[in-house]
Amino acid sequence: MRELLNRVNPARTVFWGTVAFAVFLVGGLFGSQNLQPFKLFKDGFSAVNDLYQQTRAKRHELSERIRYPGDGVVTHNPDKAFDGLTLVEGVFPEGVELRLIDMSGEVLRRWPVIFSEIWPDPSHVLPTELPASSFHYFTHGNWLLPDGDVIFNVSKYGTVRMDKCGNVKWTLDRISHHSITPDADGNFWVPVRADPDTIPQEYLDTFNRTSGIDAPADLVRFEERLLLVNGEGEVLRELSVLKAVLESDLDYQLFNSLMINEKDPTHVNDIDVV
Repeated sequence: MRELLNRVNPARTVFWGTVAFAVFLVGGLFGSQNLQPFKLFKDGFSAVNDLYQQTRAKRHELSERIRYPGDGVVTHNPDKAFDGLTLVEGVFPEGVELRLIDMSGEVLRRWPVIFSEIWPDPSHVLPTELPASSFHYFTHGNWLLPDGDVIFNVSKYGTVRMDKCGNVKWTLDRISHHSITPDADGNFWVPVRADPDTIPQEYLDTFNRTSGIDAPADLVRFEERLLLVNGEGEVLRELSVLKAVLESDLDYQLFNSLMINEKDPTHVNDIDVV
């Protein structure tokens, strides 16, 4: 032991300890600022992990086994509920569906959402983005009409109108998501992602200048649009959220000193008609 201790060079040990500590600090700095090469390793690890999980997954994560007891309606307190019918959406054992239920939880009507029947030839969807199975997509926002028709979004794939028997009346093949908002004229507002190629360069230039970042040339960005759609599925108006924000001098609202959403700065979850 004494001989081993004699071989230890205190100066060299302190030097390499200091180097290791400095590397640790620099790594922490690069990680906190999401700088290269940390970002490269992080994105690479995330991509490999996502691919691994997708190859092992038999169904969408939203339809994995529940982690709580019970099935269906597990709490029923009529005194604290608004009496009437409720339209619910979800991934059920039978697949993706919308269901109209009464106060006892009994299903009065079902609208199965079968992707391949809604879009037999989904030419508006990239082959790499097609759902792997009937459990790998979900609805996101809906509105039930007085005649029994229902309008809903299949998230990232489009908006659909079905009649009360589940027959497809029309589809709007845009990247819609989150909500369906009716207006007083019988039309509907729907948020969609815009094709990155349709975003004017001056908007992206302003975004870069305001946020203080230099976006990578290959960064795929999304801009939100608000579509006004009539009952026949025709687009009456299309509003650019990014344009409205920039022209209103509210661009500072897009950015946070701790986090800048480079890809989707104008993401919309809901639309209110005022």
